Amino acid sequence: AMGLYYHQEYVDMCRGPHVPNTRFLKVFKLTKLAGAYWRGDAKNEQLQRIYGTAWADKKQLDQYIQRIEEAEKRDHRKLGKELDLFHIDEVAPGVVFWHPKGWAVWQQVEQYMRGIYRDTGYWEVKGPQILDKSLWEKTGHWRNYRDNM
Repeated sequence: AMGLYYHQEYVDMCRGPHVPNTRFLKVFKLTKLAGAYWRGDAKNEQLQRIYGTAWADKKQLDQYIQRIEEAEKRDHRKLGKELDLFHIDEVAPGVVFWHPKGWAVWQQVEQYMRGIYRDTGYWEVKGPQILDKSLWEKTGHWRNYRDNM
């Protein structure tokens, strides 16, 4: 769940919670840095974004780091490439190009799910893969991702 956190004139939308002062942060770790232009415009000043996490004690921080490391090992983008299951190409951002082994796995999962649907009284439907721009404008995708659509 997301929340709004206020500090003087600054409003942050994040999962929080926030602390009123950094003296409350006993154990923390900076996780990454990134640059971003103000309001996404390269003509504006570049801002520095700092990512981090804070915990009540070192044991909780270590457990969190271990969970993140384990999740990274199972990242589908990494595994897809390593196992020769699929690739993603800039000609169609976000669209998977299945390789033979990956397509075989996909078909097995698809058949399994079709059985689940059938056994529980659901009907399968199929929608179009190419849609009018108006849908993407309504959802906000066009505003945020039009360069890759």
